[in-house]
Amino acid sequence: MEKKYSIAQARQQLSAIVREAERAGAVRITRSGQVVARLVSEREFLRLARRKRRIDWGTMLIDTRRDVEVRDLNNDGVSEVVAASLGSGGGSTIGEKCIVQFQGWTPIVLHRVKFEDNEGTWGIRDNRYFSRSVSWEFTDLDNDGNADLVEEVITQKGRNNRDPIITKVRRKFLFKNNRFVRYAD
Repeated sequence: MEKKYSIAQARQQLSAIVREAERAGAVRITRSGQVVARLVSEREFLRLARRKRRIDWGTMLIDTRRDVEVRDLNNDGVSEVVAASLGSGGGSTIGEKCIVQFQGWTPIVLHRVKFEDNEGTWGIRDNRYFSRSVSWEFTDLDNDGNADLVEEVITQKGRNNRDPIITKVRRKFLFKNNRFVRYAD
């Protein structure tokens, strides 16, 4: 069983936690009692990377926090998993939201989009500041009974001592035959 450490413990005891990961293969890092990350030893990483099938880390290591949803978008009895995987450090966050179906244990990525920000590093009034956030809404766009996808991507670019430039892009996708197809209304 992997040991669990809170983020506060990880800040104070990093070298001891790294030794534990080297010994056990991996340790879990928690926030408010929920696992939010795993620290994997180099030996365990290499073992996983040697698998014959390519590992898609964005879908195989799905963050199991409250932001994971299980849906049946087209009411066919096959669930779609909506999840985000992310990493952060040094004031930056980078990640990916994805919608995945499983055929047995094999994940099939139906849609994905990356997000990131470096606000903690630079602040929003610095010219190096950049942020891309993603929000999804599921609604029936074409009245066929399937939940389709409305995606909004908001990009912010910093400017010296001024408010950032904000760009919003809204895209719509129909969910047809277990695929997302761009929709133009």
